[in-house]
Amino acid sequence: MVFAPSFRALVPLCFGLAMVVSSGGLRCAFAESAQWSSEVVQLMPADPTAKRPVVVSLALDFSGRRLAIAGDDHAIRIWDLGERRVLQRLVGHTGWVRSLAYSGDGSQLASAGGDGRILIWSESASQPLRELMRGDEALSAIAFRPGTSQLASVGFHEPLRFFDTTTGAQLTELDCPCIDMRAIAFTPDGGLMAGGGRNGKIRIWDPETGETQSTHAAHRQRIRAVAFSPDGNWLASCGEDRRVRIASLDGNSEFTLPPAAAKVMAVEFLGAQRLAVGGSDNLIRIWDLESRQEVDRLTGHTGSVMALAFRGGTLVSAGFDATVRVWRAELNAGIEVRTPASQAGRLESFEVR
Repeated sequence: MVFAPSFRALVPLCFGLAMVVSSGGLRCAFAESAQWSSEVVQLMPADPTAKRPVVVSLALDFSGRRLAIAGDDHAIRIWDLGERRVLQRLVGHTGWVRSLAYSGDGSQLASAGGDGRILIWSESASQPLRELMRGDEALSAIAFRPGTSQLASVGFHEPLRFFDTTTGAQLTELDCPCIDMRAIAFTPDGGLMAGGGRNGKIRIWDPETGETQSTHAAHRQRIRAVAFSPDGNWLASCGEDRRVRIASLDGNSEFTLPPAAAKVMAVEFLGAQRLAVGGSDNLIRIWDLESRQEVDRLTGHTGSVMALAFRGGTLVSAGFDATVRVWRAELNAGIEVRTPASQAGRLESFEVR
């Protein structure tokens, strides 16, 4: 649900959140953009003498209310977007948590990272339900196959592996187009899967049979993210070559967005024809794919934008400035907002210091 309180109600709420609100340690501030309002969540370290943690992975659950946040302090924080508070602080990894994924029904959260482990967490438990993998190499990306309990994972020197998160069993291994894989994604119906990494090639698999459908030389340098459109017709990819590539799954259309003077680290569809792009220039650019024009630019991050997540009119961004920004779209912004008009509105420009 998109929650946008009035300014009168917002002031006491935000002052309360300016302090550490739980052992997870977050605080918030507010800002404003032309077509988006934003709430800034700052992660406070568990140790007061440490630096605030850098965030490199995000995941929104199916309801769009719970947000999983993780990065270089090895902990996972579950943030309630409606109540603006930490629900849980999950500790189990011993390295950077590089990827998070919720199951389709939101009952399970998977995490993976630099310690080569995949942990499965339940909705309420503070300890992992099970460990799917303990490897010697870092893991970079995980994704649930829609409609199933299957989880796919890739890493720096690992094949593509499938696990059953209910039983903990490994199901299969598939060859990747390179070592140092960085990104994987499923179509919304789970019928196809795409992945890419260091050599710039994207491979598309049939996850049911394990067969390779196609391999494309999509980028000139390392791929950082891939994402399918909500209708399953388009695949977006981005990378360190500063390019964003959009390709139709039927193979009949392909184009690249005008390049920026920055590495592109994250892409996220905001509907069938809108794409959010984040990178090392600290910006989030919103593109209309039909006109291939940049239609909005979200500013506020002071470090590279490394992760994006979107659901129900709410876009979340995070990166090297150790902040998470929660952006909510105006109804006239061309974004697919599936909430009643009475629940949407602009937050007043207000910041807590």
